[in-house]
Amino acid sequence: MKCIALYHVRFEDLGSFAEPLERHGYDVSYRHAGSAPLSDAEWRDIDLVVILGGPIGAGDSDAYPWLRDELAGLSLRLSLQRPTLGVCLGAQLMAVALGGRVERRTGPAGSAAPEIGWSTLNIADQDSEFKAIDGVSVLHWHGDNIVLPPGLASAAATDGTPCQGFQVGSHALAIQFHAEFQPASLEEWLAGHAAELAHARIDLQRLRDETLFHGDALVRSGQALLAGWLAGIGAASTAGDEGANNPQVLFHDGCNVCLDIAQTLGLSMPGLTVIDLGMRPELKDAAVARGITVLPSLVLGATVIPVTPHSDIADIGAGHH
Repeated sequence: MKCIALYHVRFEDLGSFAEPLERHGYDVSYRHAGSAPLSDAEWRDIDLVVILGGPIGAGDSDAYPWLRDELAGLSLRLSLQRPTLGVCLGAQLMAVALGGRVERRTGPAGSAAPEIGWSTLNIADQDSEFKAIDGVSVLHWHGDNIVLPPGLASAAATDGTPCQGFQVGSHALAIQFHAEFQPASLEEWLAGHAAELAHARIDLQRLRDETLFHGDALVRSGQALLAGWLAGIGAASTAGDEGANNPQVLFHDGCNVCLDIAQTLGLSMPGLTVIDLGMRPELKDAAVARGITVLPSLVLGATVIPVTPHSDIADIGAGHH
């Protein structure tokens, strides 16, 4: 199986996550999000995409225009329910791609208050993958907070950070904190983020001491968190293989005829995802790149099936057509 780890700065890599990925059979390669972006086919077809952290923000697309392409690719991948993992910036980008947003983390006086250092999490759902990290001090390193779209719930929180992570079904896991952090890489982080640390007046020696004290436990629990999620992906994939001939996605343009088709097909195809390109214009170019030239269209794996309102499949799907 193929995994692409999309990075933004080299030293924020997979860290301790590399080992469980290898154990679960993933062949990992690294790509820089701006200089070596993923193609639409890669966003769609790669077995697992990991979006890593970095010092830029999800809203910095004016300065870094390639962030728009990264968000569009993420939107496409998540709409297809393809396995996706986001860490810190990656989690923020996932939230935005799903219709949420990020906002500056602030303190009691309303001024910027980045969260950098070690602390435990308040786990909202003990049945989630986040239970593996319960009671363990984790490394925080962010200045923005995630605001989730309606329908998604935060899985963990800290004071001042209501969303430290979330899950979408079995296919998407987003982690605001750095569960992948390797203690041995701390000095690279300190040098790479020197300006940010100085501006935030972080005590470097305290960060070193806390890393020495908490680091090994984070490695163990972080790997357990990831391994549990990867096992869930494997189970979902096995179940999906049994129904691989079922349509996965219906793209449409917002008309009532298309919605009627989608709703009726959905009764017999519970895994069907419906994408309204009228509401998601950022996905139009990606849809065209996939060969979707007629709306509505069903997508089955790499196969695109146009569904005109008077086609046979439309007649099957909607009673009055």
